[in-house]
Amino acid sequence: MRRLFPHAATADDEGLTLRECYDVPRPRPADRPWVALCMVTGLDGSTVMDGTSRALSNPVDQELLLTLRTLVDVVLVGAETARKEGYGPPRTPNLRVAVVSRTGNFDWDLPIWQSDRSLLVLPEDAPVVPVPSIRAGRGGVDLAAALAQLDADVVQAEGGASLNGLLAAADLIDELNLTNLVVWGQSTGGRVAQVIAGKHQERVAAVIVEDVGPERPKEVSDRRAKRMGDEENGWATQEEVVASIRPRYPLTPEERLRHFVRHGTRQRADGRHVWKVDRNITKGFIPTDIWSHVREIQAPIIYILGGESRIVPPETQAELRQALPQVEIVSMPGLGHYPS
Repeated sequence: MRRLFPHAATADDEGLTLRECYDVPRPRPADRPWVALCMVTGLDGSTVMDGTSRALSNPVDQELLLTLRTLVDVVLVGAETARKEGYGPPRTPNLRVAVVSRTGNFDWDLPIWQSDRSLLVLPEDAPVVPVPSIRAGRGGVDLAAALAQLDADVVQAEGGASLNGLLAAADLIDELNLTNLVVWGQSTGGRVAQVIAGKHQERVAAVIVEDVGPERPKEVSDRRAKRMGDEENGWATQEEVVASIRPRYPLTPEERLRHFVRHGTRQRADGRHVWKVDRNITKGFIPTDIWSHVREIQAPIIYILGGESRIVPPETQAELRQALPQVEIVSMPGLGHYPS
């Protein structure tokens, strides 16, 4: 690795270590620890490949991650990421791991829970758990209140994408080791991209948003909740699942639809096939308005919309053009919510 900033490396810097590069002051805010975000991402914005982030990283990425852990007090990670990435007891001396979970539903025999340096971050109304925990919020974790309870000066957030988005939306990220970003997001990820671009104009070079705008109208929230309710009974076979989604994705190749169903569904104890989805996700599909952040965006921004989608209606497009002189809005004829 070669240092370029704050000053270019010289011959005297040949032995410079990653720790020396990243060991900089991180002043603790008054009401919570300093929060640094560290994660790997692909050029297309993906954060996992085949279920984990390992295929997206290289030895330097992994060395950097381990180095940064030596500079923090607590690693903050989402429950699903902790499961899929196989988080275990902290190897770095004095480091603790805090796992964020809405339900506290874990296999308590996993290695991570055999350490007294692992804890859960839960809502106040979550069930009792047999491990140390911090509780804040009801129905979901209040991250600001939870962080305030941590006995730490510096926290490193390591994902997944949902946790990162919640931290960004709550303005809880103090350090993001990236600059000159092209922020690209689709659907809910597009909302995160808009918030980041509005709150961190100095870091963002351009914004690409796919089929989502600054607001989620009530009818959109209600339609998603109704569909999930209708699908709760499941289907007798995977063939029936494919048949049910084929009309929604008329341009998607049959092979891809079948792959989606094969890996995106599970068979319940009663034999019915249902989507692998947490039903609590509907609690997040509420009317949303992020116009206050969008109006602050300075970078060039393009909205790519599906011509058959109604997520960003004409009146919202008109308001975007008025609020953002630099905006470009492109509609892809015949396509739906996933135009790319």
